[in-house]
Amino acid sequence: MHAVELCVRNPSMLPKVKERLGQKPIAASRVRVLESPSNLAGTFNELEFFSKLQTRHLGAILLRSGKLGSTSDFLLKEFESFPSGTVCVSDEQTAGQGRGTNVWQSPYGCLTFSFTCETSLAAAEIPLLQYISTLAVVKAIEESCTAAGCSQYKSLGIRIKWPNDIYYKLNKIGGVLCKAIYRENSFSVVIGIGLNLDNSSPSVCLNSLINENALFFSTFDGTKRGGVQEPSTEKFSVKLKREALVPKILAHFESLHDKLQRNGFCAIRAEYTAHWLHDEAQLSIFNSDSSGAMISVTVTGLTDAGFLFAVDRQGNTFELHPDGNSLDILTGMIGKKLS
Repeated sequence: MHAVELCVRNPSMLPKVKERLGQKPIAASRVRVLESPSNLAGTFNELEFFSKLQTRHLGAILLRSGKLGSTSDFLLKEFESFPSGTVCVSDEQTAGQGRGTNVWQSPYGCLTFSFTCETSLAAAEIPLLQYISTLAVVKAIEESCTAAGCSQYKSLGIRIKWPNDIYYKLNKIGGVLCKAIYRENSFSVVIGIGLNLDNSSPSVCLNSLINENALFFSTFDGTKRGGVQEPSTEKFSVKLKREALVPKILAHFESLHDKLQRNGFCAIRAEYTAHWLHDEAQLSIFNSDSSGAMISVTVTGLTDAGFLFAVDRQGNTFELHPDGNSLDILTGMIGKKLS
């Protein structure tokens, strides 16, 4: 039994895929090309996934598995075996990764997938891919909840924690990790995404949050009292599925990536900050111009380079950089004075 199965959106792609895979014997030994429905490698339904996929090329090739160490590591090791836009989904990960040396636990029920992407961005712009990836996840969740009848989705409070985490209040429920490869004068990137979708541990999960707040997401039932339409208090059950959520994430990423390549970070900055949790956040930072003195600042946005922009009580402005040592990226930040 093979650990990984390969599926394609269009059957006409199979000959070229097989030819390319045949030139990579190690990859070929680990991957079974799927030509008819199977459940040998994981539970991710490829037919449902492809039926909802509305991208130009992202996701046209799908790799699925019941268990992998890391979907990102698999794609990195077999980078030459599959074309750009390939997606790898696993029911479970045993060696998921977070920022730095952090470990991302990925039990059954957690959405864990990675995909490859070619980009024209310059080296200094590559970190911005984690911004649009995180934004794509949040936008896909919002779109899915709204479509399911959660009319007050924003009240749930799913937000981005700069630069690449997804939070519900004080709980991290997801994150993004990007790894770039430079070749032939351009960058190719593997983007890994983890989201607590339907797993009760190690933290809260999205489907539980939605259904626990079902009354909060009341829909209008047409009842009018005093000429005012009142919301229904009838609970309903919502279950977001991986096969529907991943296509939405890929579609949003593709659109945001196009904007980023054409117009730069300024084209998506307002949308990113509209979905984050840092409005008027108060931070204590090290002032790089004052012998490391600690000062208090207020976060007001992002710089053109994607770093936090903050202001102190005297009106001085700062670009904030992580110190590279703290587990919490917002702890121990260093402020570069701008004015």
